[in-house]
Amino acid sequence: MTVRNDFLTQDVARIIGLKRKDVIDACQRGIIEPRLQARGTGTRRVFSFKNVVQFQIFKILRGWGFSRPSIKRIFETIEAGGEADKLYSMEKSKETIFLAMVESGDKRVLRLISVKPGQFIKFDPEDTFAAFLINISETKKLIAERVEEI
Repeated sequence: MTVRNDFLTQDVARIIGLKRKDVIDACQRGIIEPRLQARGTGTRRVFSFKNVVQFQIFKILRGWGFSRPSIKRIFETIEAGGEADKLYSMEKSKETIFLAMVESGDKRVLRLISVKPGQFIKFDPEDTFAAFLINISETKKLIAERVEEI
């Protein structure tokens, strides 16, 4: 999948269906770090495809009632877990990738789950409950389609 990798604030807002002020707010709060940050009056933020995927996840989680600080912690956890490249990659994969928040023992954990065609989602045996599940592969596909429309 070849998708452009430079998006302005208004592009992100239009692709994801957010207000421009919500995009700006998420950047100012440090929830999502643009590829290039605006530096003073008259400069613009430039976002990558990774950022656009992050904004889609942000919108989904906000719709489910997650607070901005919680979403920021989720993104920090993804980055710290070393799975971010797989999650945000523009490369087409035969696997479907899901982001899941599960209860494992007495704590909540983020899991990145890859599922090959014809395979069922497999959770860790200690996982007792999936709090949310986002199909990242489908999310990236939908974003790529929206990008072509603008």
